[in-house]
Amino acid sequence: MAGVIASSPTSPVMSFSALPRTPAPRQEADVDADGASEIVQSDDMRPADYIASPPKRDLVADLRKKVPIVSADVRFDLFHAESVNDLLMTIYDALEVHRTMANRRRVLHRDMSIFNIVMYPILGNRPDPWYAQDYPPLIDEILDGKARTPENRRARCQIIDLDNGADLASEESDITDHTELRCRTGTPAYIARAVCCGAVYCDPSAVNWREQMPLLDEKAKALYIKVYGEERYNKYNDSNSDLKTFHGGIPPEDNSLDALENKAQDMTFYHRLEYDAESIFWTMYSALLRVTPINFNETPKDTTASKLNNIWKVLQNHVIPKEPEEVDSRTTLLFSSRALLGAFPPMMQPVGHLLLRIIRHVLPSYPLMDKLPPYDDHLHEAMERLILQYLVDNRDTPIILKPHTLRQLSFPDVHAANRGGHCGSIEAFNPRHGVVADGATSRGEKRPSEAIDGAAERTSSKLRQSDRLRQKKQQ
Repeated sequence: MAGVIASSPTSPVMSFSALPRTPAPRQEADVDADGASEIVQSDDMRPADYIASPPKRDLVADLRKKVPIVSADVRFDLFHAESVNDLLMTIYDALEVHRTMANRRRVLHRDMSIFNIVMYPILGNRPDPWYAQDYPPLIDEILDGKARTPENRRARCQIIDLDNGADLASEESDITDHTELRCRTGTPAYIARAVCCGAVYCDPSAVNWREQMPLLDEKAKALYIKVYGEERYNKYNDSNSDLKTFHGGIPPEDNSLDALENKAQDMTFYHRLEYDAESIFWTMYSALLRVTPINFNETPKDTTASKLNNIWKVLQNHVIPKEPEEVDSRTTLLFSSRALLGAFPPMMQPVGHLLLRIIRHVLPSYPLMDKLPPYDDHLHEAMERLILQYLVDNRDTPIILKPHTLRQLSFPDVHAANRGGHCGSIEAFNPRHGVVADGATSRGEKRPSEAIDGAAERTSSKLRQSDRLRQKKQQ
């Protein structure tokens, strides 16, 4: 059971996560520095809700097995955040860890969501730990102005549940032909718009390129450069010469919607690195909307409650359609600044403005540019800079939260918890779209869930199962 998490408001999270193509019990102590989880025990299984498509799989290399994994680490869901700063520091590290996994490990997660990013990790015992020497510094080091040695480097996050991860190294010759990247996979409320629609996104809201790479103020820039170096800072910055760039890319010369729609029609969809960054944005967006400031008491009649309900209905009702669609239903949430700010209480208004600044970088459809951004992790960099600037500006005045106390809704909180995914034969299907499973629809549907996905009894059952397996192997 991939990504099952069990906890209560007073207990830590114990999780079962999954890694692709892991056929036997294994240890993974070499991931301390990158914020992934250690594995104690695993065994193969095929859960009932996993797609078992017919043998014909022209665009899928293999039908991977699900591997339930007992983690030695203890960690908490994002709603346990004690402050907004803690939550944003976790998101910052999730972005840095994610881009490091993709750029250096050549693994793309493809299911970043509120269920797969956890915080306050307490690492299990590593009998023979190994630390990567070349992983970049994380948010604590930036704010402290001093890089730590690899063995003392700790991410504020852990990224779990890699069962939908794609191996980028196997298809570096032509990533657009990558069989797994042609599939649409993710969790409905958090999946990127283009992935959900299965095509290069060409909604009118997504074809305006106005925001250049954010520049940090003097204080934040000094902290950034002290740890990362000036070379990294400059390489992502935009040019303001005669040929103005946006995230390093150049917008289309013909910016008419008709021309861009025709261009999008001829482009092949594949899962890009920036799409996972957008999923991390939707995760941050959702978490910040639901956390409760320490001295905030909201009633159902409050305007903030009404606007929160309106936004949450859109997120909760969002599904991954079996057939690709032109427009994502969440798009309205990305250009309604008044509705977003109205959903936050007064003390959280700076957080709302931060989200609005990030939205301006998430909105554009970068694949439609005449010259693409030169670095695949450009959106990660933009989001990290904006979060860093907020943390520098508000480091001494954090917004304190009530841990694991969610703002209440006027309707049942049924979250989109199961991983939607469509993948299979290309026959009778437009080749520019993401592929869809033969006869598979349940992966795009939602199932009821509490604020935390899972139940304590399932955790106990799996722990007992892993104990029995371990004892059997020792006999």
